[in-house]
Amino acid sequence: MDLQKEWDNMSELLMVDTNNQNTQKMGMIKSSHNVIAQIRLKLKWKLAWIRVIDVPILITAFFVEGDLQKLLFVVFVIYEIFRALAMREYRKIKGEIAFDTSTKLVLLEHYYAISKILRIERIWGYLMIPLSAPIGFIIFKLIDNNHIMQIIESPFFIYKILLVSLIGLPILFLVAKANKELFSKHLESLQLKIDEMKEVV
Repeated sequence: MDLQKEWDNMSELLMVDTNNQNTQKMGMIKSSHNVIAQIRLKLKWKLAWIRVIDVPILITAFFVEGDLQKLLFVVFVIYEIFRALAMREYRKIKGEIAFDTSTKLVLLEHYYAISKILRIERIWGYLMIPLSAPIGFIIFKLIDNNHIMQIIESPFFIYKILLVSLIGLPILFLVAKANKELFSKHLESLQLKIDEMKEVV
């Protein structure tokens, strides 16, 4: 029996198996990178839209005065706080994935960061979307009246606020549906890649 030949055959089989695993792993990493790149682009545009909304609010605040100005500044700050929290997580999502043994950990970090951004947006939406119509109503009233307390103390103010708040309910539904359409398939795909990576690595 030729031990050297047996050893060479075993080494060759091990090398083929290792190469197949490396090829499979690199394929998964490339596929995962494509999924993350798509999610990252969509999140980037989402965060950019915040500036599209709040910068005009800030500019308007400099051209008005009194309680209207204060309210506009408050709205701007609320938008910016949400953006700052989301951006902190967004920066954790790298554009490239390293081809090393820690890949699955990197994918998990990306998955958690993406999920956290969407969770922050969901909490912000539940708070702000129902308030948007009442805030808009108060801003509209402040154009003719410089004092917010006079508006608050006006007859039927609470009923008017509750009524306009109902406008936010269908908007909440539409935003939730849009987010599901935009991200659910990508997140499911990313979770699948992570599970596959656990089997390979």
